[in-house]
Amino acid sequence: MDIATHRFFSRILLISLLAGAVLLWFNDHYHALTLVLYALFTALILYHHHQYYTAEQKDPKGKYFLVLELFLALCIQYLDNTGFVEVYFFIVLGDVLLAYDSRFSAPFAAISVICYTGMLFLKSGSVTAIELWREIDATLMLTLIYIAVIVNARYNITISRKNRQLAIMLEETADLRARQKLLHELHDNLGHLLTTAAIGTQAARMLIDKDPGAAKSRLTMITGQIQTAMQSLRNVVRSPATSSEDSEKTLLQSMLILVTETTKLTGICINHNLTKISEDDLSVLNSAQKAYLYNALMEGLTNGIRHGDASQFQFTLSLSENTVHFCLQDNGRGFEQCVLGFGLHKMQQDAERFGADLKLSSCNGCTLKIRVPVTERGRAAN
Repeated sequence: MDIATHRFFSRILLISLLAGAVLLWFNDHYHALTLVLYALFTALILYHHHQYYTAEQKDPKGKYFLVLELFLALCIQYLDNTGFVEVYFFIVLGDVLLAYDSRFSAPFAAISVICYTGMLFLKSGSVTAIELWREIDATLMLTLIYIAVIVNARYNITISRKNRQLAIMLEETADLRARQKLLHELHDNLGHLLTTAAIGTQAARMLIDKDPGAAKSRLTMITGQIQTAMQSLRNVVRSPATSSEDSEKTLLQSMLILVTETTKLTGICINHNLTKISEDDLSVLNSAQKAYLYNALMEGLTNGIRHGDASQFQFTLSLSENTVHFCLQDNGRGFEQCVLGFGLHKMQQDAERFGADLKLSSCNGCTLKIRVPVTERGRAAN
């Protein structure tokens, strides 16, 4: 039950209790006893409503109060002729059906209707069952209609609450995915550029006294690298992950550019076999797999330079038996215990999504091996 519905029923209940007090005050039938029962009944309801009712749910302990309230209501009904208690009976019935689960509300409603009908029979005296039915058939029909309306209202309230929760969850999920996508793009596009720029800067500082011309040339390349990083950042903020020029490059062209620029900026030797394979060999890869392999090469070079202090890399890319083999080795420090950082964790997740096999080992440096299974569908997707 939402806050608005809870407030509505609370106000209706208070108005009904005040009206009942006025009616019972002018009732001469069992006047004192009826007022005492009604005072106890009212106190019980107010305490119950204040102590155990909340906007979203009701305390399970409140069920015992409802049973006692129903008993008092039936007693007052038997002694009173104003008909007010029938009104409260319907209000409590509606509140129960809206607030509690069907395991309690359904039996409670059935027992309440049976007790209500039995009390009318006892109150009628010597009236036969057939005559009683003629008198209360319209009331029972109205009760059933009322229950059906309340059950439908409960269904609508439940669906509305679930829809709100789902909308909030979807919004949070969309925001989380957007943040993750932004972080991934920033990491992929800027991490390598800034790492090579930092290494190039250190090299330029070492050359500035020995060979100012070479240092100046190195700084010019670093400036270009930083400008590229700034443009990449603009592209990420504007939403496209890659520029139109990058999207037109093939996988081999992109990898060759990456290797060449990394070597120029850092002076690190990167041996590779990219000039010995053709684009047709890699045509079985779809665009997502190509982007994955490119990012894996960039992540491997970045980690080898930044964390492993590698000065040499050996990179091979080949295809055999419907599997593309990726292998990047360096001569860096390696690692004793592999702890996946942001980039490697993303690579592992993407590998699972592609059905690829990713292995990271350390022996005289670090070795990153990836096997990507491919089919002819990959060729058709391109």
